[in-house]
Amino acid sequence: MNQVIKDGTLPPNVLPGLAPLFPPSALKLLQVELAFDPAKVLPAFSGPVLVVQGEKDIQVSAMRDFPLLQSTLKGRKRGTYEAFIVLSASHNLKHVENENTEPGFVGPVMPQALDKISEWCKKTLSH
Repeated sequence: MNQVIKDGTLPPNVLPGLAPLFPPSALKLLQVELAFDPAKVLPAFSGPVLVVQGEKDIQVSAMRDFPLLQSTLKGRKRGTYEAFIVLSASHNLKHVENENTEPGFVGPVMPQALDKISEWCKKTLSH
């Protein structure tokens, strides 16, 4: 991922199964998206924010990244936020028992995640 962020190219040693996730036509977009750091942007954003995090996410850590985002949101001068960890959920908010052996790609999005997103949208966007 560092090479995609650095110069918008795919490293030659990317695992074959992951290569389809990085089509050449999307590398420049991915370069911008992967470099995006919400903790740097959030202090200046005054709108409502919902953070939904999978407990067993191995890409964005519930232990390391979630508290940083929460702290950043608490420090904002304006704007509301809610933060929610979906227990036993992957990065894709799908059920996993063991994040070290299951990719978390299969099955439906966990109902707890959908309920929280729906509830937040109704409450926050209906004004």
